[in-house]
Amino acid sequence: MKVLATTLAVLLSFTMTLGATTSKKNGLRKLVSATDCTTMTLYGEGDAPTGTALKAGEIVTMVVPLYSDTTLATEVGEWETYCVGLGVDQDPAGGQICTSIFVFEDGDKEGEMSGTSVYDVGGKEMSIIVTGGTGGHADASGEVVVTYLATYSLAFSVCY
Repeated sequence: MKVLATTLAVLLSFTMTLGATTSKKNGLRKLVSATDCTTMTLYGEGDAPTGTALKAGEIVTMVVPLYSDTTLATEVGEWETYCVGLGVDQDPAGGQICTSIFVFEDGDKEGEMSGTSVYDVGGKEMSIIVTGGTGGHADASGEVVVTYLATYSLAFSVCY
């Protein structure tokens, strides 16, 4: 099988692959190829990532509204996430295991995507692996690269 390799423009791009050819093996969805791609930019305003490591088992939550423009005028959904600290005894980088849900409330792609990630304290970037979705995002898989500068930017590379 040919495996799709997608490269992200690290900041400010939302790449959504549509019309991908897929096959199923043992109930798991496998991506064979994807040729139809579009780009969209999403921004979020919220507190900066914390620079303090969580204790083992400690939980932090966050909800960030998502906008389609840099003026934060047109809201298209929200990013909901919670992270569980690993503790510096287990992970000297102060790692956190995070679960994210992206809720889209607009147009033909209304629905949700979910994913998991590991965040190292003090980092300004995090990669979230998309593990599924509902509605217009059913069977979603791929990656979301989240970068924090003065606001959040989310770069999606998603296949259906």
